[in-house]
Order: sequence, then structure tokens, then C-alpha cells
Amino acid sequence: MQPEFSIRKGTIEDIERIAQILCDAWLFAYKAIIPSEMMAEFTNLPSRTRRIRDNWNPENLLLVAVNGDDLVCGFAMERTPCSLEGYDAQVSSLYIDPDFSRAGVGGALLKSMAAEFCSRGLKTLAIEALAQNEIGCSFYAKHGGVVGGGDEWHGLPCVWFVWDDFGQLIETRTGDAGMFTTV
Repeated sequence: MQPEFSIRKGTIEDIERIAQILCDAWLFAYKAIIPSEMMAEFTNLPSRTRRIRDNWNPENLLLVAVNGDDLVCGFAMERTPCSLEGYDAQVSSLYIDPDFSRAGVGGALLKSMAAEFCSRGLKTLAIEALAQNEIGCSFYAKHGGVVGGGDEWHGLPCVWFVWDDFGQLIETRTGDAGMFTTV
């Protein structure tokens, strides 16, 4: 049985947990991709927490997944404006606590982000991932994203996943991600 969780708007009070998830997820997904010096820099928890707090923008959408014990177990953040020309919306970060991977949290967050974007009249979506990130790339492809170009981040190849119409994400949002509610 899938664990129960809810999706809600994130607040500045969630930043410390978000930073912890970000560091843990990087170590889980990127350890074979990112050079060790860069990994040490980007997974330094106090530095990561400070960076998130310093860049806090309450105008950008931040959704968090919260389990039954009120623990944030994943998050998704918007980037405005979208970095990929021709697209309306961008999810800049989508990370799950590795202890909650494969529980439907990522899918629920992605679908909830799409629903929020749709409510604003946005129609297209872009998400960038490291090209060697098999976990992220297969996740986005599974959820209907198609490769829409490439880029580079700190010398590492990246790929854009795009949805030219993310309505299908919204249509399936209540049936396939375990039990979740949006609050």
C-alpha cells in the first residue's frame, strides 16, 4: 500500500527541510555524475539552506509533499520567467527525500504543479535535467515529457523535457500516485 501524503503550498518555514531533501537527493541521484568537489559544495547543508533563504521569492510557486506525520518528503519549485524560450512555465526543482522515492510523491508534485500553472492560463511546461541523471530523465519521460533540446550546467550536459500541452498530467493526477490530496 502506498503511503498517504498531501500536497500544499510551501512556506519559508519549510526551507530547512527543503535544503535537507535537496542535499540528500543530490547525493542519491548525482554521486556518479557530479565531480566530488562540486558535490561537496552543493550538498553543504548550511550553505544550501542559506542560498535557498537568500533567494526566497514568495511570488514563485513552491509545493511540498507532506506525509501523515507532517514531514515534508518532497518539493517542487517554479522558475519565472521560464529559461527555455517558447515555454510558459518551468519547474526548476523537483526533489524527493530518497526514503520516499517510488511512493508517488514526485508524480503528485509534478501533476499539482501542472494544475497550478493551468489555473493561471499557462499551457506549456519545461524542466531541465542533467543528461546523465537516469532517475530524473526516465521519470520525466514516464510522465509524458519529450526531449526538447540540450544545454549545459557547470560543464555538464543537460537536456530539456517539455510538455507542449500538459493537460494530460492534470487529467490523470488523482488516479496513479498513491493516495494524496491537494490542500
